[in-house]
Amino acid sequence: MLAERESQLDAEQQTSAQPSVWREVCSLMRCPGPPCNLGSYCWIDSEGKRHYGLKTHHFRNFVRYVEKGGVLQTHDDVPDDVREQLYAEEQQRHDRKSGCTAMSPANIPPISITNVLPGPPHQVLPPASQMGMNDATIAESLDIPGLRDVALRRYTEWQ
Repeated sequence: MLAERESQLDAEQQTSAQPSVWREVCSLMRCPGPPCNLGSYCWIDSEGKRHYGLKTHHFRNFVRYVEKGGVLQTHDDVPDDVREQLYAEEQQRHDRKSGCTAMSPANIPPISITNVLPGPPHQVLPPASQMGMNDATIAESLDIPGLRDVALRRYTEWQ
């Protein structure tokens, strides 16, 4: 896939007689420092020196911006709309992360877990075969009002 992408970028560069916008954007946005845990590409906010991980949709926005005549030569040249998008995504990630840990135990009902197996039944009956009964005898001895399949379906829903 990478080789195919490279050949497409080479073809784009030869046709337009200009350097590939994608290559320029990718080389600019490659993480310059030690690899951060956000991936190979990130935008570094010049004010807070904070890294923001970049996804494919961010790169598409960068390429559209440059193709429309925008200048993207440093991280400070990142368009304001992309900056706002990155800030919003980071805030959402932070809210999701802190939302999971910020729940106080007072708001969560207690969970009761019982790790005890039920005891033996009070009355143990011998198997039907030992009592001289077969399946037909057992089925006839049950008093099930109405159609059995309807009663079985209702019993299953009840269970």
